Amino acid sequence: MVKSKRQNVLLGLGSKILTSLSGYHHKYNPAGDFEEEFRLIQKDRGRIRAWFWYSEQVLVAILRHACLMLYWRSVMFKNYFKTALRNIRKYKGYSFLNMVGLALGMACCFLIMLLVFDELSFDRFHENADRIYKIE
Repeated sequence: MVKSKRQNVLLGLGSKILTSLSGYHHKYNPAGDFEEEFRLIQKDRGRIRAWFWYSEQVLVAILRHACLMLYWRSVMFKNYFKTALRNIRKYKGYSFLNMVGLALGMACCFLIMLLVFDELSFDRFHENADRIYKIE
């Protein structure tokens, strides 16, 4: 009984992973097909081979999903980059103004961050740094 509970938990986990990767929760879900094939392999060849097969199918699905995500994200990044370059060429003044504003904002943020870090690090090397007060 313990093995069947463990088996159901692991099948349920694999099913959740496959369902979340497929994206087609209602139209097509490969988890049901994999569970059916798992049951057939378990009858014919045994539980251990069925588990190896099921684990392999889940891992292959995860790897394929990761590869597809990386591919399509790189395609979209390339598309965004081309669009940005076209807009920079077309609207030179507006783009220059945006880049200068961004650079000034980042420089101000960096300087404020350095000032805050300097103020917070004053006399922190002492053993009782929380009891030291600065009188000006």
